[in-house]
Amino acid sequence: MLSIISAGLFRKRDDFMRRSLIVAVLAVVLLACASSPQNSPTLETKPWHISPTPSTRSDTAYPWVRWRTVLKLHAGMTAASAEALTGMALQWFHHPVNAILYTRDPSGRAIEVALRLSDPKDVVLDTSFKVIPNVAPVASP
Repeated sequence: MLSIISAGLFRKRDDFMRRSLIVAVLAVVLLACASSPQNSPTLETKPWHISPTPSTRSDTAYPWVRWRTVLKLHAGMTAASAEALTGMALQWFHHPVNAILYTRDPSGRAIEVALRLSDPKDVVLDTSFKVIPNVAPVASP
């Protein structure tokens, strides 16, 4: 009788250990998934990406936008939606192909973001990203 009871206790203990191990493994997997970079765009500079000329006018005319806002910009959205999302008018002073804005990624790098616009400038067709070296720190809005 004692052997039956002790066998049952060991079985319960083994089941508990198995469940604990499964829970621990799932927790590690979920933690790894949560800490992996998600929704981060590929920082690819497209051939149509034209940077503004370096001048005082260009440096002050293009807005700085938060990184998490930039992540929400995508091809297919209307220019009006992009302006509402960023809270600023899209600027394309020196080039008719794309609108420019700036941001800082989570590591602090300055990024120039170009939005390729349709011919009547009402739809975002594509996005392009260019890392800008040697940019002085700017407080992002």
